[in-house]
Amino acid sequence: MARIAGRLRARQAGDWCVLLVGIDHLGRMNDAFGFEVVDQVVEAVAVLLRRHIGADDLIARFSGSKFAILSTGCTGAEAARQRGEAICASIRAARVETSAGRMPVSVTVGGIAAPEIPAKLSGLISGLGEALDIAKRRARGSVHLYQRDRARERQRRANQKTAEEIVRAIWDGRIGLALQPVVETGTRQIGFHEALVRMAPMPNGARRHAGQIVDSAERLGLMGVLDRHILGLATKALRRDAALTLSVNVSPSSIADFDWLRQFGREVGPDIGPRLILELTESVVLHDLSAVRTFVTEARATGARVAIDDFGAGATSFRNLRGLGVDMVKIDGSFIINMMRSSDDRAFVRALIELARQLGLKTVAEWVRSERTAKALQEAGCDYIQGALTGLALPYAGPCGGAVQPEG
Repeated sequence: MARIAGRLRARQAGDWCVLLVGIDHLGRMNDAFGFEVVDQVVEAVAVLLRRHIGADDLIARFSGSKFAILSTGCTGAEAARQRGEAICASIRAARVETSAGRMPVSVTVGGIAAPEIPAKLSGLISGLGEALDIAKRRARGSVHLYQRDRARERQRRANQKTAEEIVRAIWDGRIGLALQPVVETGTRQIGFHEALVRMAPMPNGARRHAGQIVDSAERLGLMGVLDRHILGLATKALRRDAALTLSVNVSPSSIADFDWLRQFGREVGPDIGPRLILELTESVVLHDLSAVRTFVTEARATGARVAIDDFGAGATSFRNLRGLGVDMVKIDGSFIINMMRSSDDRAFVRALIELARQLGLKTVAEWVRSERTAKALQEAGCDYIQGALTGLALPYAGPCGGAVQPEG
């Protein structure tokens, strides 16, 4: 790609295009026939592509299944599209012979035509990848050309700024814990605290709420590093404060994240495991039941408990809960907040509590805001309540008043 970018800088604007040609379904082909056959297909496609380039054109291997072509004498988007379609038709019509026999092969093409060239190589690569992804989503064997979108570029710059802010806050120790009490429904004694994320603002910066931080981290692929940071803060707090029991949220990406699991195995043992509750959202259970079952087994081996968060919002059956071996369900707050106005929600919550009791699971009701709701939950047999009625999340300062900071 560097050679192609260099050639572009040396050319005049308006008479070129760059095409990114992706071979379709190589993963399936590899599963069915093996690496050797895939290599033969890739080599055959490379030979076919060379037939479509002129003396001044340039072709380069972009990745295992993709080739980039700088095509000169190509003026305008329509000419680029025609060239891409000709490549697709040629590959589709070709007879690709392999050791496993003749293989049907197709390619999909993303392209950039002058004058849409991004100023930097990174922009060129990003634009080509985006165009190819759009083409694949629309139809395999099709062509899509990149079109500059200023609104999308502004959003990407904003994403970069947010990602840098989150990562810098972790490095600077500005992301810490805020603890919200979860109390016994009848006695109002604290059973444990949920550890929520809080980020201290930079000087003259705006404060971000926990939901904003988590939403941004999930959207930008930073939940792994954020989860590991929060786990480290939580285990440090548990060792400092022997009276503390914490629940910690675990995102879907961390369930099978080797780094998170290795950190958990290193930092959580029988000394603090019984005072740690790991909260998994119901959507995680639905996504990969096998991975969750393994996760629960390893977590409980340390004495830690496992809770299903936002329960009732998805479609997890109680049979799955029994098979997973979890200890607790946290009933989704959207049912709790409306239960005194909705007979349907009230009946649903009571049914969840009764079924959980039959399975030996503790229940937590989230978003409890009124004494009336708390009384109804107590009458239904709910074990714990959590919400504005019993206390909002407050920054954790430790048993001696010192702020919990990441170990460095």
